[in-house]
Formats: sequence, C-alpha cells, structure tokens
Amino acid sequence: MANIYNYLNNAWHELKQESKNHPSLIFVLAALLTIPLPYAINSIAVALLFLSSLLSFRKTNFKLDYFLLLPMAIYLLM
Repeated sequence: MANIYNYLNNAWHELKQESKNHPSLIFVLAALLTIPLPYAINSIAVALLFLSSLLSFRKTNFKLDYFLLLPMAIYLLM
C-alpha cells in the first residue's frame, strides 16, 4: 500500500509541475477522460480546451513556416 501511495504522490506532483509549464494540459486530460461520458460533458470539456488553447496561443510567439502552407491548404481542401 505504501508503494501505491508513493507512486500516486509522485505522479500528482509531476502533473502539477507539468500543468505549470503547459497550462492546457489539464484541459487535454479532461477532454480525453470525458470521451466515454455523455455528449454534454464531453462538449464542455472540449470547449474549455479550445478556450485555453486560444488564450495560450496569444501568449506564445507563433511563427508560420511557409513550406508548411501547402500541406495545410491540402488539408483544408479535403
């Protein structure tokens, strides 16, 4: 029992540290965990993930590589 508690405690601390570095990690995990749940709960989790992605996108310096525009255009066309 002590081994399980120690492992879960370490996992919890690592999750907290990663969520400080990547704020949308919690929302990604919530969206993945709500896949088998009803549609409304999953939709709320995906909406929160989308909002957190938009907020973190504004904070980062985003640079678009021109050689990636063709695959993106093909994806959008399909």
